[in-house]
Amino acid sequence: GFTASTQEVEGLGLALAEEGFTVLAPLLPGHNRNFTVFKETGAQDYYQWVEEKYKDLNQFKTIHVVGLSFGATLALHLASHNQVGKVVALAPAIFYYDPLANLTPLLRIYRGKVMKRRKTNPDTGIESYWDLFRPEAVRERIAYPWLAFQQLQTTRKIKKEVKHELPMIKNPNLIMHSLKDTTTKPTG
Repeated sequence: GFTASTQEVEGLGLALAEEGFTVLAPLLPGHNRNFTVFKETGAQDYYQWVEEKYKDLNQFKTIHVVGLSFGATLALHLASHNQVGKVVALAPAIFYYDPLANLTPLLRIYRGKVMKRRKTNPDTGIESYWDLFRPEAVRERIAYPWLAFQQLQTTRKIKKEVKHELPMIKNPNLIMHSLKDTTTKPTG
């Protein structure tokens, strides 16, 4: 996901590998390094990287794509432009709850970083920057707790493209979304 690391899908990747699948979980450019490096990247860098990794797998007859949050948005974008087998989109970041997401065109001129809003999980009372339900998950999370508006603007552009591309995706797909997600919405 956007601002996070491959840690988010590690368990899924290991489970798929145990079932005999070859798994590649590329870390998006600028992620899991430092915020200075991160804020120099954008959605086009992320998509270019995903497409590059897809092409690296050309020795395989069928390539299935799985993505989480903004990774799911990138997976859908990839599926609309390339020949993939199946697509699994986990909480695709296409529709957001936070009204700030709609203000990114105005806020992108701000070059600094802003802390994500802390949320309180209604079931556990745990406070976090993310939709996490276990205290150990909050402690062990590898992700930036900040946002940079210029990156949000670039993700917004791809998100808009993907909205228009959805009807073009004819492959079998599975879209899953938690009803407890407070960041991305299942529908617009």
